[in-house]
Amino acid sequence: MFVFGLPRTGTTMTINLLNADSQRRCFLRWEALNPVPPAATGALHSDPRCHAEQLRDPIGVMQKLYAHFNEPFTSETEARMKRQLARNPQGKHGKHVYSLQEFGLSAPAVRAHFRSYCERFDI
Repeated sequence: MFVFGLPRTGTTMTINLLNADSQRRCFLRWEALNPVPPAATGALHSDPRCHAEQLRDPIGVMQKLYAHFNEPFTSETEARMKRQLARNPQGKHGKHVYSLQEFGLSAPAVRAHFRSYCERFDI
């Protein structure tokens, strides 16, 4: 479960209340710094953490999400989601291309910053 919100909208209270539930907890600092091992090179697009499935079958992924949380996935919901996808196809506003240089960064500097992560996961 993720809690998002603008400042002063009750997110801190919500997080604290959820954290009071013995069945839930907030992630620890080390978990944020080293969240998961990277996907194996041959599985970069099939790793379940990858969003490739969502790009391939967005409605199917949403059906699974709703089922996971025991929420009804109605035909009206599906129709609205399909309309949303039709109105906003991938690439509608062009493609975002970023480079380290445009942010004043270099590959050696980024590697140095993430050295412990790269060493831990041998990347």
